[in-house]
Amino acid sequence: YCKRLLGLEHGDHQSWMDNKLLPNTRLLVEPKIEGSAMVLTYEKGHLKNAINKKGHNKTFQIAQIQNVPQKIPILSTIRIQGVVYSPFSHSKNSGKYVLGRLNQHSHRHKDKAFAGFQIFNVDLNQHTQLKALSKLGFEIPPNEYTRRCVREVEIYIRLWKEKKIFYEIPNKGLVLKVNSRKFQKALGESQYYPYWAY
Repeated sequence: YCKRLLGLEHGDHQSWMDNKLLPNTRLLVEPKIEGSAMVLTYEKGHLKNAINKKGHNKTFQIAQIQNVPQKIPILSTIRIQGVVYSPFSHSKNSGKYVLGRLNQHSHRHKDKAFAGFQIFNVDLNQHTQLKALSKLGFEIPPNEYTRRCVREVEIYIRLWKEKKIFYEIPNKGLVLKVNSRKFQKALGESQYYPYWAY
């Protein structure tokens, strides 16, 4: 099994907010972590496989990453999307570095970490998913969220540009996500990207 990993739409985030969202839509704001996208599948509580965006099996390499739980207290099948990154590299080439290292069939992957940010096929709001992942033992991305108005996003963009938020993790921008799972389903997705994230 390999869940198709969607990318993010590029362009004007203000047009996205004006055309897709309601003024009081609560948005989750996360760093766009520089690394390699991955889907981890757990069956009967054990890590079964790890598949990257190109559909390649990276289970051996992922199992060597220290912060990836080998067992979780859930017996049903669960699939978790996240990103493998290098916590020690904040350069623009850190994503390529991680990809290169993952292609090496090595027992040593102490220079990498995994951050999970989505659970597939559940009806949980985005922020609730993050809390659930954290309880299961996964590292999650640092995050903020709008409280009254989508325009509060502009505050977080300014803080990010001033390196006052998310500076502790290698990233190349911000990701905006609709928090409500019900609204996510209403917005839907295209073949290439979800309409509820930007």
